Amino acid sequence: MRKEMDLRVEDQIRAKVDIESKPILDLALIKKEHIAGEVRASDFQMGLGLELDGKLVKDWDIEGVCVRIGIDRA
Repeated sequence: MRKEMDLRVEDQIRAKVDIESKPILDLALIKKEHIAGEVRASDFQMGLGLELDGKLVKDWDIEGVCVRIGIDRA
């Protein structure tokens, strides 16, 4: 997604991640701070039924679970 937005590796982003599965969301929330650091997000939200915004919003199928991600330059 960074490549699609022509972002450099060191650029900070704002990201929202909507995970359709509560059990998977619960697991992901355990690693929320780690994930935010890895993707260089200065503002990082995860949840169920989040209203996504941002310059780029994409749906991903991760092992049968729909994960919607919205990012924007910070």
